[in-house]
Amino acid sequence: MRTTVFGAVLVAILIAIGSFAGEAPQPAKPKTRKHVSAWFGYQKGKTTLDEIAPLADIIDSLSICGDEPPAEFVAAVRAKGIEAFRMVWCEKDSGFNTPEKRDATIKDHVRLCTDVGFDGIDLDYESVPPESKQLYADFMTRLSQQLRPLGKKMTHAVFTFVGPPEQSKTFYDLDVINATCDRVKVMCYDMHASFALYAQWWTLPRSPGFGPVSTQPWAKANMEYWQTLVPKEKLIMALPAYGNDYDAAPGGKGQQIYAPVPPIPDATKFDKFWLSYEQVNVYRYVDKANRPRIFFSSDADSTKAHLKTIDALGLPGLSFWHFQAVPPETWQAVREWLREDR
Repeated sequence: MRTTVFGAVLVAILIAIGSFAGEAPQPAKPKTRKHVSAWFGYQKGKTTLDEIAPLADIIDSLSICGDEPPAEFVAAVRAKGIEAFRMVWCEKDSGFNTPEKRDATIKDHVRLCTDVGFDGIDLDYESVPPESKQLYADFMTRLSQQLRPLGKKMTHAVFTFVGPPEQSKTFYDLDVINATCDRVKVMCYDMHASFALYAQWWTLPRSPGFGPVSTQPWAKANMEYWQTLVPKEKLIMALPAYGNDYDAAPGGKGQQIYAPVPPIPDATKFDKFWLSYEQVNVYRYVDKANRPRIFFSSDADSTKAHLKTIDALGLPGLSFWHFQAVPPETWQAVREWLREDR
């Protein structure tokens, strides 16, 4: 009896000591690595795995656009531990504005997953008129119903809203996007249009005038806003790998340049300076025609600023438009960022 009482008292003492001192330390859970993806242009007869191999250890998924790759290429990408999505795009609503077209488009998307071997479909429909919102929602719902039983995923690239969705006259049905999409990639670029007619191609208005493709404050505000529309764990911050280059003379036009530095003629002086609020490098130079130009860069420095936003907001990760345009310095910045996350 005394032994039983003594044992009970000892257990009670140990429990009390444990509750006072706190639980025994548990091994720390490994951090979940941030997601890194990119849209990837495939050209038949030209594209090889050599482009991907040096970055296979940091890339989680690729959304392959351009020519349709053979099943062998998709299998080789997946063998490297990289999810392969087929990026699909449709001019306006021509792929689903009748039941026959809708069903044919869905059938082809399913074929891409079953016959070609893609892990899912990445929807990048950008020119759908607002009046086709219900048709698009029906298309997305039916496509998801076909993909889910096959274990295939669906993702969606979306605009940065410049105002509430109801004011922007968007074709998005947010309830359907939330219900059907595994990832939602917010395109944090094209803050300023860089060439004429560009704004006419989009349903949502773009800021007029002259300026960077993306800035840290603007992109952060967009991601904060999208967190009110879509669960944060689904949101991917899509970043640019191109800059806006303008003829700085009155009436001058602009262009997009897929490089971190503008085409400055040899032996020509130029200015480079950092916009501390926007977190963007800017170049002023004179082109071959002796006209003044200004270039707003998307480079490793601006990318680092966006990576801080991803950490600050607790977002799952990033995607680049597009893979082939990302310079080595930017990939190195991403690699270092991932190393810090481990």
